[in-house]
This record gives sequence, structure tokens and C-alpha cells, in this order.
Amino acid sequence: MAFSTLEVRWFFDGPLEETGPGIEEWFRTRPRLGVSGTPPPLAWTPAPPAWRQDRYLPVPDCDDMGIKWREGRLEIKGRASALGERTFAPGIEGVCERWIKWSYGGDRVAQRCSRLFQDGVVAVEKRRLQRLFRFDDAGAATEAAPDQSRERGLNVELTRIRLPGRGEAHWSLAFEAFPADAHMAEPFTTAVARFLEGCPALPLSAARSMSYPRWLLDFDRPAAPGDGAPLG
Repeated sequence: MAFSTLEVRWFFDGPLEETGPGIEEWFRTRPRLGVSGTPPPLAWTPAPPAWRQDRYLPVPDCDDMGIKWREGRLEIKGRASALGERTFAPGIEGVCERWIKWSYGGDRVAQRCSRLFQDGVVAVEKRRLQRLFRFDDAGAATEAAPDQSRERGLNVELTRIRLPGRGEAHWSLAFEAFPADAHMAEPFTTAVARFLEGCPALPLSAARSMSYPRWLLDFDRPAAPGDGAPLG
């Protein structure tokens, strides 16, 4: 089944502790939207201290398609439309895009597809911390628990990234809303601006804002020997 999202993402070079001091503490403790008096629920992917490895199969010179192998599943992501730069609030500018995602799993998928991700891939190790929101019929965002179902929602992600075999560390801050229909633009813009109030990484410029497929173009070369082994 296809899954549509509206997204904005920023990438930063270097370890989170060095190039984003205070970001994780802010992310963990930032007051909840729409709820008061309780601590924010957090979702780790995977649970610490483990790291997850995604293996991307780049399409040469292409930034509108992402193909990856994640934990036994084939995931394909195609850009439906490039919406351009958006100013969410003073000092917060990002590139917004609509994406369509497909995900396939099972033994037959693994037997047929996993071999495609052995050579010529970009291996990316991730530890992701999420805060989750749901939108009501009026478009207001309220924080949700990780096990709560959401027909219309927003995922906010702080992700530590490392590229095995390259000795490089990076991190990203991202917002992903669903479904990406005609009614999502205004709630998405409002929720992003509100969540980022007081963020230590401000200002956020459009120059740092891009999708994973676009960011990975700079690392599109075969992985070094040993990249397939889990780290951490």
C-alpha cells in the first residue's frame, strides 16, 4: 500500500554532541504541544544502545527516488512533488516535498531482493529519537504516545547518523506529516514552527534542508569492506 508524506529535513555535519550541543536535551524536554503536566512520550528506533543500518541503493544523479533495505524489508520512496523553500517562522527556512512510500517484506521478498543490496550501496547507521503528534479535524496538533493510532499525524525525528567505513558522523532534524493531502499544508507549517520554538540549532537555513536521496548523492560510492557488519 502506498503511503504519502509531507516532509522537511535538515542535515548537519559532525557528531551531535559537538555540532549540536544541547539539541538532544531540548528535544527530550521541550514542552508538549496540546498537553500539559506530563512528560513528553519518546520513541527510540531502535532501542538504545543499538544502531539500525539502512542500505541505500542510489540511482545515479537522481534525488527523487530512494531505494533501501531496512531490517528485512524493501522500502521505496519516490518524490511526488517538490514544493520549494518555505519560511515556517523567522529564522526557520526549509525545503518541503511530498513523497510516496512503498514497503515490502516477507521471505520471498528477502530471497529475491536482499542480494541487490550487497554491493554498490551506501550503508547508513542510524539512531533515531522521535516525538509523535496527531492532528484533530481542525488541524491542531496534540502529542501522542508511541502506541497510539493516528489517521493524521506528524513525526518529529532527531537522528544520529554515521557512515561505516568512512569515519564520518552526522545528524538530522526532520518533520514528516501524513497523509500529504490538500488539507495538510497549514497544520504542518504551524506545527513545525511551534515545535522549533527555542531550538538551539536556530537559525535553520534552506541550504541545509534536503531529502535523504539528495543528501546521499554526496556519498554515492561502493561501501568499504566490512560496511555490512552492524556497529554499536
